[in-house]
Amino acid sequence: MDFEDAEAQVDREIAEERRLRAEWRAERLRFKQKLFGADDALDWQAPPEIEDFDALLCQHAAQLSNAVRMTMSRVLSDDIEAEAQNKAANALTRLIQTNIAIAKTVAPVAPIRKSKTVHGVPKAKEPQD
Repeated sequence: MDFEDAEAQVDREIAEERRLRAEWRAERLRFKQKLFGADDALDWQAPPEIEDFDALLCQHAAQLSNAVRMTMSRVLSDDIEAEAQNKAANALTRLIQTNIAIAKTVAPVAPIRKSKTVHGVPKAKEPQD
C-alpha cells in the first residue's frame, strides 16, 4: 500500500465517520421531536401551559418508576465497578425521593390520627372507681 492508497483509505474512513455521525444526529433529532412533541427546540424548552397539573405529576411519577427500575438494575449488577455502582445507588436514592415527593403532592393527605400509645391517649375526665 503506497501513500496515495493510504491517504484514500483515511479519506474514506473519515467520510464514513461523518456519514454515521450525521445519521446519528438525524436519528437523535427525530427522537427529541417525538419525545417533546414539537419540532422546534424553543418549544422543547418553553412548553405550553399546563392544564391538568395532577395528571402531569402522575405522568412524571410513572416515568420515574421506569427510571428507578433501570437504575436499580444497574445498582444490582455485578458487572460494573464499585464507583459506578455507588453513583447509581446515589441516583437511585434521589429518584426514589423525587417519586415520594410527587406522590405526596398528588395523593390527598390523610388526617393524622392520634396514636393508641400511652402518650396519645387523652386524660380521663372523671376519676375511675
